Amino acid sequence: MTRSTKFLSSAMTITLYLIMYMLMYAAAIRLRYSQPDLVRSYRVPGGVFGIWLIAGTGLAGVVFAFIVGFFPPSQLPVGSPALYVGLVAGGTVLFTGLPLLISALKQPSWRVARPSVTPIIVKAGA
Repeated sequence: MTRSTKFLSSAMTITLYLIMYMLMYAAAIRLRYSQPDLVRSYRVPGGVFGIWLIAGTGLAGVVFAFIVGFFPPSQLPVGSPALYVGLVAGGTVLFTGLPLLISALKQPSWRVARPSVTPIIVKAGA
């Protein structure tokens, strides 16, 4: 495996992780609007402004890193820059879309029946 191939697979992996972080920051902002009174173990101070400041800064940084991931490095001989961008974009679309496609096409028979279990409740001081 050449250095270019390792870097290309690493770039695809990084873009997939960055997609997850984009969704996480967007979810934090959305939850502040959709469930503002939900009791949480930690709440970003500052209300709506605070969540936009913290999650918005994180989201902007992740989007920047995502875009930079499509630029081929000058230190590695990657060949055609268009081929590099196409492979990273194609791999990202493929590996993001494949689980979504499987989830959309899943059959009801694929589900494992959950056994009915009665929970055991332990009282404090007993």
